[in-house]
Amino acid sequence: MKKLAHTSILGAATESQVANAQLLNALDYFRSELRESSEAIDTVMENCINPLVQAVADAIEAIIQTMHNENFQRYEIAIQNLSTFFKRDFISI
Repeated sequence: MKKLAHTSILGAATESQVANAQLLNALDYFRSELRESSEAIDTVMENCINPLVQAVADAIEAIIQTMHNENFQRYEIAIQNLSTFFKRDFISI
């Protein structure tokens, strides 16, 4: 798979994202009207949406990596220092 340029999913849509969305809408309309060229239009539509899909996948991957790198041992130490009352009523250890 070809490496795509970085596409941000945070903040307002960029000019190219808006243009891709408009192109996708037009292609979807043409596809519904012209059944015989549906496969070629599907390919163009996939190429338009792939940067956004890849950006979402990259963002999810970054979140998961952050979660895996979290040091949960520090929370265990904090829990050990809590009062007996708090441990008994709020945390099942």
